Amino acid sequence: MVKIAVTGHRPDKLGGYYAFDNFRAIRRHMRDFLEQAPDGELFLISGGALGIDQFWIEVGLHLDLPVIACLPFQGYDSKWPLASQQEYGKLLDKCYDVRYISAPGYAPSKLQIRNEYMVDECDVLTAYWNGSPGGTNNCVDYAQYHGKTVNIFNPDEIIGCLKKEIHRDG
Repeated sequence: MVKIAVTGHRPDKLGGYYAFDNFRAIRRHMRDFLEQAPDGELFLISGGALGIDQFWIEVGLHLDLPVIACLPFQGYDSKWPLASQQEYGKLLDKCYDVRYISAPGYAPSKLQIRNEYMVDECDVLTAYWNGSPGGTNNCVDYAQYHGKTVNIFNPDEIIGCLKKEIHRDG
């Protein structure tokens, strides 16, 4: 069994909350990446955030892979728009397991604690990261420090390839 966790950007760093073509390109990349994984049982681990984390859950479920959602705390989505909360609930209901890493209530440190938990649980970390500072950077640094295999994909390059395809196929 191989456990592959994901870390990555929120929609604001992926072209905005309504950049659906960008999101589709990233999901396609994830699907292609997971379909090329070596034979054997895969488990996916996601932190559940909007953007990359939820795309990972969606793609994993589409591929009939078990997904473990490692959420920073219960109520993590409470400040999201209602439609986002409802969609999130549907995704979590389909996950193999949902784990709340810290006690309820927001604290910035709980996001890092969640990231460290995911890295500690995984064999491989896959990062959709453009090199900018922030939580994804911290997660990658933590994984590398602890000797984990880390695959880094720049979402800006994935999105750029999509735009070239659209322009070429015009």
